Amino acid sequence: MVAPKLANDPSLIDGERTVHSAAGDVNASQALASRILTMLGNWDCCLLWATEWDVWEDIEDWPRYYAWRARFGEKRSLSAAPGHVFRSEEKLEIRRLLSHALECGWDTVVLPVRQGRPAGIRLRSSHDEWIQFTAVEPVTLPATAV
Repeated sequence: MVAPKLANDPSLIDGERTVHSAAGDVNASQALASRILTMLGNWDCCLLWATEWDVWEDIEDWPRYYAWRARFGEKRSLSAAPGHVFRSEEKLEIRRLLSHALECGWDTVVLPVRQGRPAGIRLRSSHDEWIQFTAVEPVTLPATAV
């Protein structure tokens, strides 16, 4: 399944992409999600938007995803509501969802917001096991994400 694509932000002029091997690996996906969130810095709210899934159906854990989502009172399918907005005090929850998405091989976009405006950095992750940060300032990623 594929959700609508997000337009490019012309203010995000610096980009860095790295590969990882977190798909299908709970521990690696948790470690990578933690590193990603650290690189995003502080934010007031953050949108995690799934843009593609069902690519690696054999490693997707739908029962765990829908159990997680039900804790927030959300009953719609991922295709009906592909995004989730997190408040700054929900960093553990965004880490859980991002980790799950990386583990399942979903494509995602992560958009942090500070003081009601885009934070000047965004993340894209791919089922092809790469992550890409684009930002208004240079971004330095570890040589290998995982």
